[in-house]
Formats: sequence, structure tokens, C-alpha cells
Amino acid sequence: MNYRLGDQIALIGYDLDRPVVKPGDPARLRLYWQALRRPEADYTVFAQVRDAANHIVAQKDNPPQAGAYPTSFWDAGEVVIDDRVIEIPANAPAGKYPVKVGMYLPADGSRLWIDGEPAVNEITLPVEIEIR
Repeated sequence: MNYRLGDQIALIGYDLDRPVVKPGDPARLRLYWQALRRPEADYTVFAQVRDAANHIVAQKDNPPQAGAYPTSFWDAGEVVIDDRVIEIPANAPAGKYPVKVGMYLPADGSRLWIDGEPAVNEITLPVEIEIR
């Protein structure tokens, strides 16, 4: 996996602790980021679980490592492990849901482009979370 976010950061991997959860249970997602160069700003990471109509069922937005290691501190070539817990609502309907991730500037919500494509600003991970 190697998705470029702008010309600054790459998503090089992920781990999902378990692909099946019950409503009300958390899903634990680990993202592996690599700085392509020193990022010029502090970005917020979003991780969203979406339904077939692209509505957000659950999400976790916060800076990498829960704000402990802002992107502007990253050095070129550095790999940063970013764990996030996505709380699945107790009323979430059963089904399989894609997981989408990306980064944005908190001041204005502008997202980093993926692989140089202005129309693409999020990554669909090659995994689904099944709620049952």
C-alpha cells in the first residue's frame, strides 16, 4: 500500500484488530504513515465507517497519535504509527461497511489530495467492518 497525500505524507499500511464487531463495540484501526518530506502544517486524520449510501455510521477524527505527535514534527522518511479507536454506535444496523481515511486542515476542512488527483481526497481501505 502506498497512497500519497499531497506531496507530504503517504499511507503505507494499516491493521484492523478484527473485521467483525457488535453494535456498541469499538473497532481498533492502526494506520502507518510515512512523511515524504516534513509536512508544512498540522493535519487531522479522519477514519470513517460508511454505509452503502455513503453516510457516516461511525468516525474518529483527531491528529495523529491523539495529538501527541503533530504532523509538522515529522521528519522526511519517518514512519509514524497512528492507533485510533472507532466507536460503533449501539444502534448501528448489521451489515458490511467500508472504511475511509484521509487528512485535512482543521482550520478550513480542506483535505489533502490522494495520488495527485484533486477530485480524490480520501482512501478506501481494502477491508470492511462487519457489524452483526
